[in-house]
Amino acid sequence: MDIPGDETDLDAEIALALSEIAGGAIVAAVDRLQTLIEVPIYDHRLHYAMAAALGAAGDAEGQQSWLLDAQTFHALQAISEQDGVDMGRFVSEPAYALQIGDRAYSDGKMGLASA
Repeated sequence: MDIPGDETDLDAEIALALSEIAGGAIVAAVDRLQTLIEVPIYDHRLHYAMAAALGAAGDAEGQQSWLLDAQTFHALQAISEQDGVDMGRFVSEPAYALQIGDRAYSDGKMGLASA
């Protein structure tokens, strides 16, 4: 399988993996997603799909782990899209991260504030 180089390919690969999960081809879906994730791609959608695949396979512990990663990557992406956020500082300076959280809270963005 070629590793996708743009969003359209990534969307197609995720859709194919979700179809494989729905069709019971869970091992194929896990293999497809693992190959994509190893690139590395920190796209939260891949991690949500892997959580779904592991849940379908009955691996509740693995599902929870991948779900937590997906939620973390999703939150980081949302934070990075906020105006004026320096992600280098956000991940390395707890006081700065707290300021960003406080700003999100005051703006009524509870999901971002909790990240």
